[in-house]
Amino acid sequence: MNGSVVHGCKWAQPGANMIGECKIVRLKPMPDAYYAGLTEWAPECLRLREVLLSCGLEETLKWKQPCYTDNGKNIVLVSTMNQAATLNFMKGVHINDVHGMLIKPGEHTQTGRQMRFTSVEAIDDSIDILRSYVAQAVEAERGGQRVAPAADPESIVVAEAMASDDTLREAWEGLTPGRRRGYLLHITSSKNPQTQQQRLERHKERIVAGKGMHDCICGRSARMPRCDGSHKHG
Repeated sequence: MNGSVVHGCKWAQPGANMIGECKIVRLKPMPDAYYAGLTEWAPECLRLREVLLSCGLEETLKWKQPCYTDNGKNIVLVSTMNQAATLNFMKGVHINDVHGMLIKPGEHTQTGRQMRFTSVEAIDDSIDILRSYVAQAVEAERGGQRVAPAADPESIVVAEAMASDDTLREAWEGLTPGRRRGYLLHITSSKNPQTQQQRLERHKERIVAGKGMHDCICGRSARMPRCDGSHKHG
């Protein structure tokens, strides 16, 4: 069972489970176990935790990682890579990175930005910067700042396929914008039209079924609607 359990009607909340005359209230899981289980970059992650909590953020666990929030809004995650401990600002694009410390984690990342640390000393040397960046991230979230979605990449191969196949076109138009974008990013990551055609052909069945690239199509996933690899095990 994740999180703590509090017994007693005194603490009962609407919708909580019943045991006898009392209700069980499941509290949000805390990141203590995450930090205790770290085998790499533990001192650095624990120091980042101290700094974030000193900024007045609330601590919880999301996506199996420590997440720091302001009024319930996600501000920053703590995680590790092989080469560093990381802070992952959910909307770091709004931070004025005058010190050049923020990294765009992926080619197609729009709003997230990352800071990487390889020693506690490096964190301590950047304390003021770190706190300033957290404050900017909180201000951006409270102010409702948003980034306009990037335009989807274009593909002549996809456009021609849609024009010649009514079933495929109708299925494509029925996909969510995020699923369409996922396919387009994958297909157009190659500039070779033949490769693009092969990738589109490989995913036609999924598209017609209304599925995204990473959606389950076997029905056995424990992470529905996402695929968890169950189809590989019969």
